[in-house]
Amino acid sequence: MDGDVQDTTRYSGWQYSGKVMIPHEPSSLSPHVFWEKYISKRRPVVLDGLLPEPSFQGQKWTDLNYLSTVAGDARVKIEPMHPELQRFGTAMTRRTVHLARFIDMLQHPDAKERGAYYLTTQYDSESELDGLTPDASDLDPVLPSPTHALIRDFPAQPSLMGGLVLQQCNLWLGAAPDTTQPNGKVANGGMSTGATAATGTSSGLHHDFHDNLYVLLSGAKRFLLFPPTAHEHLHIRGKVQTVHENGLIVYDDKTDGTDGLPRVQAAQWRLRARLRLLRELEELAAQSAGEAERSRAQRKDEGEDEGEDEDEDEDEDKDEDEDEDEDEGEDEDEGEDEDEGEDEESEADSHEVEESARNGAGSERIKKEPQSFSRIKPAVLHAHFGI
Repeated sequence: MDGDVQDTTRYSGWQYSGKVMIPHEPSSLSPHVFWEKYISKRRPVVLDGLLPEPSFQGQKWTDLNYLSTVAGDARVKIEPMHPELQRFGTAMTRRTVHLARFIDMLQHPDAKERGAYYLTTQYDSESELDGLTPDASDLDPVLPSPTHALIRDFPAQPSLMGGLVLQQCNLWLGAAPDTTQPNGKVANGGMSTGATAATGTSSGLHHDFHDNLYVLLSGAKRFLLFPPTAHEHLHIRGKVQTVHENGLIVYDDKTDGTDGLPRVQAAQWRLRARLRLLRELEELAAQSAGEAERSRAQRKDEGEDEGEDEDEDEDEDKDEDEDEDEDEGEDEDEGEDEDEGEDEESEADSHEVEESARNGAGSERIKKEPQSFSRIKPAVLHAHFGI
């Protein structure tokens, strides 16, 4: 057992027994059956075929010229392969380019250059890697670039998912070395372009915080799956606090509920809902007072003007008190200036760390990997499982 594991596991979902293969179902499976047999039971399933609804046109994306035409102006962050580990998912500093530029890179004559970068999850900042928590920011877009430019090609809520709500839609795009064996079978994932055997690429062992509906449009993809209860044997970087009944893993520095929403953010959303309700009540009160035709801003401005007139009558009485408090006020201002200076220094230090991560050598070129990643190297897993 890993020394960083200090958890209470309450997972009650499906676990692989070694006797049953991952089932296959048609993609036309009903939402009710999908929920009852798989989602609610936490059981993986392979759906044969693309999404059946006419609004799904994702197959068009296999045409790189189409992608470039429709979404080429979108700016995306692409991840470089680690030069020594030869894999992605190492938290190396990403590069921002237009999608059209990245598509040109994928068609480079040199196979090594084609596979040097990978388009993956478009989180907002490198700092989000530290936790990779669900809802790391309530401002994260549901359709991050370039999917916002491709929204006409897929349903935001596939019928298969029933009433489940989309958390985020991402496009993964890359060109692994050729993986086609002479017998025509795909060996290890990636875009096949020839007839010689080679090795694909790996993102490393990790877990996600949300259910995935993974649609494979081109190439091949191998998933090596472990149940949530296996985390204690997989040397996860973070200290696991608990594993909820539904399999959601929470770390000791988080207080997430079973829905993946941190309690602090849940409180923030409740506060926003109450403020929205307060505004609605204010509007109703204004209507009752016959002020419905005047905007809320106009009513607020008039209230502030009245407040200023009242304050002027009291200013003369407060002059002496203000003189006595003046020195204390200067001390408070100095304290605020010092805090601002510390923030500026911290920000500068952060930039220096990021710069050293770009220019350093070997393992120093990568930042701290997410706590949801395993310390086990992909090569070790591949050798162990013979893949």
